[in-house]
Amino acid sequence: MSLTGSMSKLVEFISKKPVPEHQKNVIFEVTAEDQTEEDVEIPYIMVELQK
Repeated sequence: MSLTGSMSKLVEFISKKPVPEHQKNVIFEVTAEDQTEEDVEIPYIMVELQK
């Protein structure tokens, strides 16, 4: 299975809904804190879906 296929399955598992056929991309955003509880800036990840 490709990375794109794995990410689509992850989205479907978390959202409990299938990825719509017209959707071309999925954006993943992560929030995190360091050891002093300060927010850490993490760039988003955009995955292009291949159908």
